[in-house]
Amino acid sequence: MQSILLDRIYDARSTLIETNCENVYEYLNEYYGHIVSQKMDKKYDEITIVEKRKGKFVLKYYNKTVETSYPLSELNTLLHCKEMSPDYFVLHAGGTEYRNKLMLFPASSNSGKSTLVMYLVQNKYQYISDDEIIIDLKKKKIVNKYKPIFLRNDITNLFGLDKCIDYERFEIGKESDHIRKIVNVYEYTVREIKNEIDYIFFTKYGEKNDISEIMDKELLTKKLLISSLRKVSITPDVSDFIFRLANKRAYFISYNDLDYVRDNIDNLVESGM
Repeated sequence: MQSILLDRIYDARSTLIETNCENVYEYLNEYYGHIVSQKMDKKYDEITIVEKRKGKFVLKYYNKTVETSYPLSELNTLLHCKEMSPDYFVLHAGGTEYRNKLMLFPASSNSGKSTLVMYLVQNKYQYISDDEIIIDLKKKKIVNKYKPIFLRNDITNLFGLDKCIDYERFEIGKESDHIRKIVNVYEYTVREIKNEIDYIFFTKYGEKNDISEIMDKELLTKKLLISSLRKVSITPDVSDFIFRLANKRAYFISYNDLDYVRDNIDNLVESGM
């Protein structure tokens, strides 16, 4: 068994991963090597990944045992906090920072969040996440965690990204309509995330370019709740967070041109609107 300790996956908490699978070990070193810790004297979560036979794996974590043919999909779910305590609220959204303004991009799966975030990162925006924004409701702040971006092969070619590798070659037994690639964007990542969220953009790729401000706070509240990645109990902490978020500047943006999105965001930020 090989071991690797990843520092601060859950904000201040580390994760120790033990595996007998060379592919999993290679993946972790390739894309999380910058947060590998040599310190074993701190508290950490434990995940064990054992390949029982070709293409069949057993994962053990939090007193749970899961059998799967897709160990990296399961591992990424764990590392990126989709299963969390009620103290966290998880938005299905991308996130970037530009000129000290923090903006979120809530959207459904396969809507182009990762493509948009990658485009903005290539245009001097700083990276927070392409898929999940995790809010610590007690501390009232975004959890500072890093994950690489997963993009379709045609998108990496569009952006001229050559420093990425096939995700599918790691995924034992995985069949997909698209070859996905992993893009390491750590050098563009925000190190210290500011507490205040400044803008919310609900984006949708379509046939026309259009932007409109969301003035209906009840509609905005519903959209935010729908964007949660898990069932939400409306606790006082959740209510307080949604209330504060619903009072931020929020917009619908439909687009068929990524430049249109960037230009409008740039104008909003620079004008202070």
